[in-house]
Amino acid sequence: MNFSSHQNNLISKIESALSKSKVGLVSDFKPILSQAKSLYKTDDFDFWLKTLGETEIDQLPMTNCGHKEAVGASKWLRKENKNRVKGTILYICESLFTYSHEDENCELQGIFHFYYSTSEKCIFKKSEMGILEGVSEVEPGSYRIAKASELDIQVGELYA
Repeated sequence: MNFSSHQNNLISKIESALSKSKVGLVSDFKPILSQAKSLYKTDDFDFWLKTLGETEIDQLPMTNCGHKEAVGASKWLRKENKNRVKGTILYICESLFTYSHEDENCELQGIFHFYYSTSEKCIFKKSEMGILEGVSEVEPGSYRIAKASELDIQVGELYA
């Protein structure tokens, strides 16, 4: 199989995973991300592989808003070049596996995603535009997702 065939296979797996419940989706995404890491020959997926490997499923703050964003982004996968596909997969992971809410936007109208600074011991928000709230800067390796138990999440927000 050539690169394009492998990429199309990966996209099909993502589309299938996004149609499943939270448990099925998370179970499917672990091998999907391993396949993406190998296909694109990058460590860019390591944060999400580590997150899914170390975080209990009930602690992943998957929201209906985040799932909706991920599904919307996935519709572009078959229309993009390989570099854009890789970036879109990373965006899908951030949308799915971090807390986000449609009313939590930065001043540039990008949706905030919630993380936890392991160095400063606090929750902070990062938008897709790169805007930070709660910390002044973030060092690589000094943060993780904010877990569901650390956030004030309304039951109806969670993707099941």
